[in-house]
Amino acid sequence: QWLTDIMQDNLDNKKEDLKILIPLYIYPDESWQNLIEIQKRHPNVEITAIINPSKHGHFREKDSNYAKGIQNLISANIKVIGYVYTKYAKRETQEIIDDIEAWSQIYKDDGVSGIFFDETTNSSSDLEYYQNLSEETKAKGLNFIVLNPGITTDQRYINSAIADVVVSYENPHEKLLNNPPSSYNTPTIKTELSLLIYKMKENNIDDLIAFAREHKFSYIYLTEDGFDGNPWDSISIYFEEQVSKVMV
Repeated sequence: QWLTDIMQDNLDNKKEDLKILIPLYIYPDESWQNLIEIQKRHPNVEITAIINPSKHGHFREKDSNYAKGIQNLISANIKVIGYVYTKYAKRETQEIIDDIEAWSQIYKDDGVSGIFFDETTNSSSDLEYYQNLSEETKAKGLNFIVLNPGITTDQRYINSAIADVVVSYENPHEKLLNNPPSSYNTPTIKTELSLLIYKMKENNIDDLIAFAREHKFSYIYLTEDGFDGNPWDSISIYFEEQVSKVMV
């Protein structure tokens, strides 16, 4: 226990490079190539892309364009994970397992290595539900797991180490400015935190990176998109700037 405490103290006090977690909910096109070119110009920055080839990540057939796009991302050293929704723990577990299986059977060989569980509840009463999904995901060889409650969640979701990353804040920039959370989660050695901000009205990259560091977020993605109702259907015009500034 003493060693764990020392490692946690080091984590709390160490200033580290930030990483990128980008919802890439775009059909493979020049946007994917743009992402690849930015990664090539900043090879030391760790980028993870979440992809979603159909509504809610529910599919049963391979799209050759997605397969090739995933392979290209992987070749550029970009981690790729697949989208699965959980309907705030209201969705039947077997339905979710079937979607995880589809990712494993159809796109794992192309390079998908994890699952992004969206619409995650923040209630401790559902922790076992997500523990089971985590175990099922790893059993299928998809070992990088992200949970997205989008708000400060019960700390047990982090302390239990069932996920590599928990998105503990996903909101418009204005909401962060006018109604910030009353408390924030604390990362652990095994589970990091992510910040996703959309609807930036201007370039606030510097301020938001400072905010992310202050509140111990390790992964970020910041975009001006979202005023059209979907913040994840394009890559931010400020993307390369934020990529260039996440390193210490």
